[in-house]
Amino acid sequence: MRGTRNSVPAKPFTLADQHGNPVSLSQFRGKSVVLACNDDECTDRCTLLAQDLLVAQRDLGKTAKNVVWLGVNVNPFHPQVSAVKAWTDEHRLDTLPNWYFSTGPVSTLKAIWHDYGVFVQTDAASQAGAHGTEMFFIGPTGRIQAVGDIGFTSAE
Repeated sequence: MRGTRNSVPAKPFTLADQHGNPVSLSQFRGKSVVLACNDDECTDRCTLLAQDLLVAQRDLGKTAKNVVWLGVNVNPFHPQVSAVKAWTDEHRLDTLPNWYFSTGPVSTLKAIWHDYGVFVQTDAASQAGAHGTEMFFIGPTGRIQAVGDIGFTSAE
């Protein structure tokens, strides 16, 4: 569905945000949502995404109030709210009123990864993992308008 012109409904889900509050796609109807999967222990691509979000928020100016940045945790070894809160704070995303880093039970997270077609591979021995870098652009009506990638190959 990358770069698609045929929008499809975004699959609904409810998780907890970095403050432990429930967060679901339906609460953001009427706003544009940029959904990305993030690893709360990541030190490379997810860090780049965090930096990009800070710049995008600044560049959007007053229109940022119409955008939601929504992260879904892809780290099954650290699904705790405290883990996504620590990552949020470390990368200064706590300064964005429209940033939500969501997490929940691993079974629920896995279902979301599956529903969105996000590749997640983990190694239990090292508690490390790799994941897809898709960004889903969801319009105000709750439909996925486009899919792009973040990271090293996104500009190719």
